[in-house]
Amino acid sequence: MKNRIQELEKIESKNAQLQKRIDDLEQRLKTLEL
Repeated sequence: MKNRIQELEKIESKNAQLQKRIDDLEQRLKTLEL
């Protein structure tokens, strides 16, 4: 069970990194559109 929790935490951490990257790219797109 503990391993599963660690796996989930790893996935959540990766998701957070991806979300941040997406936000950064969206900001860049906005500046390009202007």
